[in-house]
Order: sequence, then C-alpha cells, then structure tokens
Amino acid sequence: MFDRWAGRYDPTSSASRYPFDGYEKVLSAARSLVRKPEDCLILDIGTGPGTLVKPLCDAGAKVHALDFSAKMLERARDAMPGAVLHCHDFSRGLPSSLFGVTFDYITAGYALHHLEDDAKVEFLSFLRPHMKKGGGIIVADVSFETSAARLACKAAAGDGWDTGECYMALDEVGPRLSAAGFEVQYWQLSSCGGLLFLL
Repeated sequence: MFDRWAGRYDPTSSASRYPFDGYEKVLSAARSLVRKPEDCLILDIGTGPGTLVKPLCDAGAKVHALDFSAKMLERARDAMPGAVLHCHDFSRGLPSSLFGVTFDYITAGYALHHLEDDAKVEFLSFLRPHMKKGGGIIVADVSFETSAARLACKAAAGDGWDTGECYMALDEVGPRLSAAGFEVQYWQLSSCGGLLFLL
C-alpha cells in the first residue's frame, strides 16, 4: 500500500482537517525539540519520504531513516542523500544493523498510530536503551490529550474517521509510559495533532 502511495504522498494537501490538521505545526514543533542538530545522531522511525527529519539533516544532523516501504525510501534518498536508510518494518523492532547503536534523538512522525496501545508502549520501551544519556524520543502524530477529545474528533470526522488506526490518548497511555520509567511531556497542537516527548 505505502509503495503505491509513495509517488503521491502529501499530507499537507489536507492539512486543514482530520487527520492532518496542524500537520506542519506539529512537525515544526517536533524539530524544535532537537537542540544543536549539527551535533546530533537521529533515528527516524517510519520516515516515509523524510518529511520530519529532512530539515534536521540539512542542518547537519546525522540521520538513520527506517521504513518498510522501498518506494518511500527512494523518495527519502532523494531528499536526504546523506542519510543512512534501513528498509525494515518497525513493528518487528529494529534491524540488526542498529543493534548496539544509541541516538541523541529518536523521532517518529505520523507512524506509531499503526500500533495498538500495548504495542506502542512496548515499542517505545524497547527503544529506550537506544537513547543516549540526555536523549529523547519525539513522537509527532494524530493523538489526543484525553480519550474524550478523541471521541469528539471521531464524531466530527464522521465517515472520514479511519477505524483502522490506533490514535493515542495521553490519559490512557501516559501513565503506562511513566510507569515504564519515562518522563512524559505532551502538547496538543491542533484538533487532532499532538507531540509526545519522552525523556
């Protein structure tokens, strides 16, 4: 499916409504959490065409980009010729080429909603040993501060709501991430776009 979408994938084309309301604002806020990108090693999960991390790569960050779609990675290669690309399904963890590697930041832009909440918590906890001391995990995605806000968005979206996606609500997932040892920060930046920062 994502191979077929690769040539026309452009979330900004519907950026004024669910699911991409505030898309650019959310990604920009995610990038702003990366201090001194020129000194950073970043792993981008579900990179797609590299939309989230290309500006960081352009600013000098060393980027490893992970996606299971070879076609999306072709676009990422064009956008970020200096990045190291990994064709791998993150729902199965990380490729062996990244075992033992630690990163200043691990980012995920509009990717983790493909995982159920249990799998989200498990995967983010799995990533924790891949963070350098003082590093962080940045998740920009369709997400909500509360399950009630998610329900309201679903009602407003009507038939446009994608029932196949698993959108995070902080009141459900946040306590579990705290229990896993993370310091959890969250900002709701649009009607359906949020930014999760795990330290």
